[in-house]
Amino acid sequence: MRNRVVSTAVVASMLVGLGAVVRAQDRNSLEQTIHQIGYGLGLYRGFKETDYIIASQFDASGMMMVAGQMVKVPRYRWQVRWDTVAMRVDYDVESDKQRRVEAVSGKYAWNGDQPGAGLTPTSGAATPAPDAHADRLVQMWLTPHGLAKAAKLAGAKAKLSVVGGNPILSFPLPAPVMSTTVTVTLDPVNARPEKVEAAGLEATYSDYKDFDNSDVYYPSRIVHRRGGQVVLDLTVTAGEGYNPYVIIPVPKTVMAGQ
Repeated sequence: MRNRVVSTAVVASMLVGLGAVVRAQDRNSLEQTIHQIGYGLGLYRGFKETDYIIASQFDASGMMMVAGQMVKVPRYRWQVRWDTVAMRVDYDVESDKQRRVEAVSGKYAWNGDQPGAGLTPTSGAATPAPDAHADRLVQMWLTPHGLAKAAKLAGAKAKLSVVGGNPILSFPLPAPVMSTTVTVTLDPVNARPEKVEAAGLEATYSDYKDFDNSDVYYPSRIVHRRGGQVVLDLTVTAGEGYNPYVIIPVPKTVMAGQ
C-alpha cells in the first residue's frame, strides 16, 4: 500500500513537472516568435539584438478612401516617432491637387495643410481632430514595425498559435488603445507580418524589401480593408531604415483646442 502511495505521488510530481516544462516551452516559443518579428524586419542592432529604431518613414503612391470616395494619391509619406508615440501621414489627392497632413502625438490629433502647420504664423493652419485620435494610434501600431514593437510591449499578454503552418499572434495594443486586440498572421520563414486584423480593419503586407541597404525591411505592397472594402492600396517606393529625421511637435493651437 505504501509503495502504491509513493508511486502515485511520483506520478503526480512528474505530471506537475511536465506541465511546468510545457508552460516553459510555450513561453519560450512565444518570446522567440515575438523577437523574431523585429529580427525579420531588421529592427535590431548589436550582439544583444536590441531595437534602436526610434523613427520610421516610407514613401508610396496608390489609392485611398477620402471623404467616402476612393481617390488617387500620387504622393503618400508615412512617418513615425516611436519614442514619443507620434505619427504623420502626408499625402496629395490627385483630383483636387490638395496636400493633406494627418497627425497624432501623445493625446493630440490634428489635421494640417503641410508638415509643421500651426507651429508658426506662416506655416499653415492646424485643426484639432480629437475624434481621429484612437483610430490613428491603432493604424500606427498596425504597421509592421509597429506590430513588432507592440508585441514586445505586450509580452506575456500575447497568445501564440499555429494555423496552416503560419504562426498567429494575438495581443492587446499599448495604452491608450489597449482595449484593441490585434491578430497577426506571420510569414513562417521570416516572421514578418502578412495579415493583421483589429478594430474592423484588415491589413495585408507583402513583398518586403530593404529599400536603402540598411537591413531594415518595409512591405512594398500595403492593402487595408474595412468590411471587405478596400480603403487603402499602396505601392511603397522608398523606405528609410535607420532612424530618419522625424519630429512631430504638437501645435499650441491644437493643445488649446483639445
